[in-house]
Amino acid sequence: MNRPSAASPTLLALTIVVLATSIVSSVDAQFNETKSLLAAARFRVLTPKTPRQKEIYAGLPAYKIERAHVHGTVIYVYKDEKAGIAYVGAKAEYERYRKLCAQRHLDPDFFAAHEMDPMYAHRWYGAWSPKTVWRDR
Repeated sequence: MNRPSAASPTLLALTIVVLATSIVSSVDAQFNETKSLLAAARFRVLTPKTPRQKEIYAGLPAYKIERAHVHGTVIYVYKDEKAGIAYVGAKAEYERYRKLCAQRHLDPDFFAAHEMDPMYAHRWYGAWSPKTVWRDR
């Protein structure tokens, strides 16, 4: 009968640590690449300042692109929860982002926009008016 060696639990623990570190590094790299691509596509970086903006920001899902349709305007929002900021763009910025992702042969799920909850879309639009988002353009 073969008995496991004393090194087996240590080897198993080391393997788990290496795999966990690899997964965390991969996720961090993906988030950094997303932010880099959003910036290259000219998304605006906004920081919630008012209590209303902070409340709306808190309700958005983190680390995915949300699409909102409000009053005939389409906006795209990516919440970077760790940095406490949101990347916001219009259709032109999102199209640039998609093209940059395609050039890097990224999986379409990587850059897919999800429909924002209509309640948050209307509240977002009211808290961050187009004048706020696209000033200085």
